[in-house]
Amino acid sequence: MLNGSSGVGKTTIAKMLSKKEGVEWIHPDGLWDPSMDQRASTFKATELAVTEHKHADIVVIDMQFRHQFMLDAFDEYGVTIGKQVLLYCNTPDREYRLRARGLEEDVIATMEH
Repeated sequence: MLNGSSGVGKTTIAKMLSKKEGVEWIHPDGLWDPSMDQRASTFKATELAVTEHKHADIVVIDMQFRHQFMLDAFDEYGVTIGKQVLLYCNTPDREYRLRARGLEEDVIATMEH
């Protein structure tokens, strides 16, 4: 699971990894209701990994989540091998990426680092 603030590069890295043979990518944006809370989203992504992507060698999940939610979801769905990679980039680079996405300055200013 790739974790980190918006704009740190989760999707960029997930896209690169998904080009490798045996690697599949779950990108939750657009897959389910955006009002779903973070715990429910983590469980939904894990469920997809073990049901619809069970034939893959590696499933990369690209989202923001709390570490405990991942552990709980892995326990619920019987995932015995899993990792969290927490991504970080410096604030100017992250803000540049968010501007490139078209986010307004006041939105960027309120986002947690």
